[in-house]
Amino acid sequence: MQSKQINEKTPMTPMQMSQSTSKQNYVPNNSVQKTRTTLLILLGIHMFAWLGIVELVALAVLIVIGIIAITTFSAVLHDIDIGIVLSVILLIVSVLTFIFTTLTVVFSFELAKLIQIQHNYQYI
Repeated sequence: MQSKQINEKTPMTPMQMSQSTSKQNYVPNNSVQKTRTTLLILLGIHMFAWLGIVELVALAVLIVIGIIAITTFSAVLHDIDIGIVLSVILLIVSVLTFIFTTLTVVFSFELAKLIQIQHNYQYI
């Protein structure tokens, strides 16, 4: 059986990469750049909106903990008036925070929808 002998004096040439796998000369056109930018903006808006939803859940937990703390504080001091005043203040602050956070979340999703619609109409 004869085997091929490799001549060590001849230099080995690297394999040529095909045109489809070469990314060195790739330059995205304007539509690809606009699509990437739009998707990044939409991702940022959705992340902001979902963080608002998480904030609402955390706010609900804080309200419950705050009411328990105020009730305990009032029971220790044997003064119900302080508990009522602090509970009303906590309720007002939490309602305002809830309203503003809800509006932020709603408008974030609406903005994301409008940006998506605008992006779709650019190609028509």
